[in-house]
Amino acid sequence: MVIGQITALTEGNERRQEALRVNVEAKLGELKSDSGEQQAALRRTVEERLDAIRNENMEKDFSGYFGALFGRLRAGEGAIAA
Repeated sequence: MVIGQITALTEGNERRQEALRVNVEAKLGELKSDSGEQQAALRRTVEERLDAIRNENMEKDFSGYFGALFGRLRAGEGAIAA
């Protein structure tokens, strides 16, 4: 009788441990997936912001260069050395 109770308790514990293991593995898989998605979103955001900064800097460089070039041309300086 005692052996039967111990066996039943042991089997119940083993089933609970297996269910817990399955649930923990499933949750870990979800967390990894969420983490990967968040990393990808963060990477896209950083790339977009860097592109915007590069574009802004290029526009400033070009407008400054061409502004000076056209200013010299308007002033009648003619050819401009690079």
